[in-house]
Amino acid sequence: MGKAWKVSLVLLVVLSMGCGGKDRRTVTYSPRDYKFTQKYIDVNGLKMSYIEEGVGGDTVVLVHGVGGSLNNWDYNIEAFAAKHRVIAVDLPGHGNSERPNIPYSVKLHMDYLYQFLKAKNINKATLVGHTMGGQIAVMLALKHPEMVERLVLIAPSGADVYLTSGLNWIGSRQYVRRSVTLASRVTSTHYNNYEKIVWTYMERDGKHGYATALVYDANSHPTNEFLKNEIKYYYDFMASPEFPKFVKAIRKSAVSIPRQFIREDLHKIKAPTLIIWGKEDGIMPFVNVTLFNDFIPTSMMSIFPKCGHMVMVEKPDRFNRIVLEFIR
Repeated sequence: MGKAWKVSLVLLVVLSMGCGGKDRRTVTYSPRDYKFTQKYIDVNGLKMSYIEEGVGGDTVVLVHGVGGSLNNWDYNIEAFAAKHRVIAVDLPGHGNSERPNIPYSVKLHMDYLYQFLKAKNINKATLVGHTMGGQIAVMLALKHPEMVERLVLIAPSGADVYLTSGLNWIGSRQYVRRSVTLASRVTSTHYNNYEKIVWTYMERDGKHGYATALVYDANSHPTNEFLKNEIKYYYDFMASPEFPKFVKAIRKSAVSIPRQFIREDLHKIKAPTLIIWGKEDGIMPFVNVTLFNDFIPTSMMSIFPKCGHMVMVEKPDRFNRIVLEFIR
């Protein structure tokens, strides 16, 4: 899913910069259309978006990372739901969940996830978390170990600083410069120009054998139709009044990651833990991931060759098989 995640990162950099004036945010916001039936639940006065599929086996809860949403699991939910009850959540400020003015942080997301589980009457679950989602899952396992059956951590954050490698990669791809150019085109009347610029950037980077931090194979999938839907969604989103709220949620969540490290407490984890990492991951360095494997006494590790940061997206078949074998 190389092309899609290149687009997503460009757009997320725009989001993090909070560019574009308020006078441009004139597009009516519409919740994102998901592949699976979406529901809402009130959690401490905040409306959280989630999907629920499958009825048998264990309960498996999927937790995305900073800036992510339910669609991060599009290639996994159906496979998991064939054997288990699967629930994927939009964290506060993300996806279709509400974006109130609250002090977003990893801990706050963990607290809301805990309250979400309680509201759904889930007493025990396997937690599958990507990057910040992995950090959230571990924090929940530390505070409420009785609720966590197993942990699956995909390039988890929270054990060491990895920001430098990510920024170096973004700089080498000139995403900041490109994002400023894109942001200047985010108005409700210039979509065609905006789409053209995005496709030009993808063509320049090359579609074959392009190694990025997020994916390894830039020509893997999805279809161009999927890409165009992604581009149009983010364009409308950036031109809507909801955009600044999303910026704040991402920024505060990301800043909290190194402030709420869990490295010193990893030895307390009792739940069986599977750690997954893509060998070409340019965002999460190997040293950070191995700390989880070194300090969690009940952990095992699976490394995906020729794969980047979004393991569950780029190698869904292998990812689904390995996770299902672990969950049983």
